[in-house]
Amino acid sequence: MSRYPKTHQEMFNILAEHLISQGTRSTRSLSAGCVYRTSAGLKCGVGCFILDEDYREWMDEKGSTSFMTLIERAEAVKRSDINPELLEFLLANQDILYQFQQLHDSINPFLWPIALMKMVIKMDLEIPSCLDETNEQIDKMDDYEKSELYDIVCYENAC
Repeated sequence: MSRYPKTHQEMFNILAEHLISQGTRSTRSLSAGCVYRTSAGLKCGVGCFILDEDYREWMDEKGSTSFMTLIERAEAVKRSDINPELLEFLLANQDILYQFQQLHDSINPFLWPIALMKMVIKMDLEIPSCLDETNEQIDKMDDYEKSELYDIVCYENAC
């Protein structure tokens, strides 16, 4: 039995719940870039999928926090300590995990609920309960207002 989610809907539900409850980026300092996890327990949009027992410090070494770099390092022979199930999960879901990381890294956390709703539409997913309030607010808008809102939040970003 896999310890990792199987569908995009399962993955999205985990991401949405994680980001909404965390409410802030996973960074080591205000000036530092995002990391998969911090000593305070914060996790990024990909880090929330890496189980505690599968996390390795090399995943957050300088230059590792790009998702593609993580994949490259994980595939390297010298990284034989990575759980094969985690590696399989990362490789099988590269596209969506990259989008999740981009959302976490490049959109203001205040706007995450709206960006997540845009992803629901784009990916044709069901709305997780943690986004019900945001969905209710957006439902009150007309199509033009919705379009403007999504354009502002997602301008040149992940969603």
